[in-house]
Amino acid sequence: MRFPSTTPMTLALLVAVVMTTPQASARIKCWTNNEGVRECGNTVPPEYAQKSYQELSKQGIKVKTTARAKTDEELRKEAEAEKLKKKAAEKRKVRAAKDRVLLATYTTEEEMRLTRDEQRGAIDSRIKHAERIVEDLKRKRELLRAEAAKQELSGKKVSSKLLANIKTIDSRIKKQQSIIKDRHRERASLEARFDADLKRYRELKAGKPVGSP
Repeated sequence: MRFPSTTPMTLALLVAVVMTTPQASARIKCWTNNEGVRECGNTVPPEYAQKSYQELSKQGIKVKTTARAKTDEELRKEAEAEKLKKKAAEKRKVRAAKDRVLLATYTTEEEMRLTRDEQRGAIDSRIKHAERIVEDLKRKRELLRAEAAKQELSGKKVSSKLLANIKTIDSRIKKQQSIIKDRHRERASLEARFDADLKRYRELKAGKPVGSP
């Protein structure tokens, strides 16, 4: 059963009529049709079932409002918002864990600097070691190149073994140079990490809550 309803008086009469029908045990449901007119009945028509509607008691008092069904775009945005919310919560959890480790590891800024200096010293030592290897290999390569040049000047063909040795040394030099570059990147990363940790340590010691942005 379905009736238009536009005034309180009409609604009151409608309630009385609906409650005398065989479906009177069900709540009255009111919705707005496509023409903007409020209608009421025992059930919401299928074409309006996805829209917002109200349920009324026997006395015509609103007891429940059912929101309209959300659009695909709204559902997508809600899912994206929930995803971002979970991501932020996980980020706070990770930061809180790091904060606790930072506070448990160091009692003063000086301890942080000493640790940084030790790690930086170890990296610098590996860089110098690789640089010495490169210099030694370059000297060996110059000797081999000089020998190759001597063979050419004497009209001989440079031996394949000599050329292979020069090629091997070139490869070893490139490998060590790559190691040196990696160590310099490691050193820069250490410095950046120390600066970030020191800043965070100062914030925590100043009273900033663990895990806070």
